[in-house]
Amino acid sequence: MKKIYFEEEQRFSQIWDWIFLILIFFLASELIVGGILIGENIDKSSFSDETIVLIFTAVFCAVVWFFLKMKLKVKVTDEGISYKFSPIIFKEKYISKDIIERYEIRKYRPILDYGGYGIKVGTNNRGKAFNVKGNIGMQLYLKDGKKVLFGTQRPDSFKYAMDKMMGRA
Repeated sequence: MKKIYFEEEQRFSQIWDWIFLILIFFLASELIVGGILIGENIDKSSFSDETIVLIFTAVFCAVVWFFLKMKLKVKVTDEGISYKFSPIIFKEKYISKDIIERYEIRKYRPILDYGGYGIKVGTNNRGKAFNVKGNIGMQLYLKDGKKVLFGTQRPDSFKYAMDKMMGRA
């Protein structure tokens, strides 16, 4: 049985996340009320006002549900790191400790380095990032030259768990 050294679950729970969703909702509703949808005029003979409102409400509710369900789970065990970013990554992914060359806790710029939050591929060979909030992460440097960053709200615990996993603590 795997020994668990660290577990963290993060969600999009910052107030600006919800402000962003509400702004998109109001912008989209203004476009619909104005009769414009993705730059094209809505043919009023094809859709009743009630149908348009129903479709818009259903899509908005689906986006909110997706946002509420989105979470990053990271676990460090004696064998490696497992992670899942549901509902985008359904099946847990695994990074064996055998392929980790080195690691460090580092500060990063989510928007400039990776283009924001979520599952991102960084610019200038920064690798892949899995982040939800903040600007501190565990950077993994793999033996094949790839880089993976996991955002964390508990950097000291993450680092200690990595040291234990790698036999350095």
